[in-house]
Amino acid sequence: MPDFEQERIERARKLIADALAPAARDLERDGPGEEPLATVIASAIRLFHHASEQGETWRALPPDAQMSATEILTLVSALLREAQIEPFELALWQQWNKG
Repeated sequence: MPDFEQERIERARKLIADALAPAARDLERDGPGEEPLATVIASAIRLFHHASEQGETWRALPPDAQMSATEILTLVSALLREAQIEPFELALWQQWNKG
């Protein structure tokens, strides 16, 4: 593997570790529950956004995730509700950001 690829992988690993450290601490302290899960989701969102801002085109899910549309939309709906984004606003944003 070329050095630049290895460096890129190491930077991604550090980003992931740094982003998920607060969630890991919450899980160790409190055990599974709403707050630790919310922290993991928030950390993943920040990491995904940061990668996107840096020009990365990461997949949102692994190829073998085998998740149903209902499972995905359950989280998407909760995120939209938390951010106070209406589906119409999401549709507009998607149109504007087709790149």
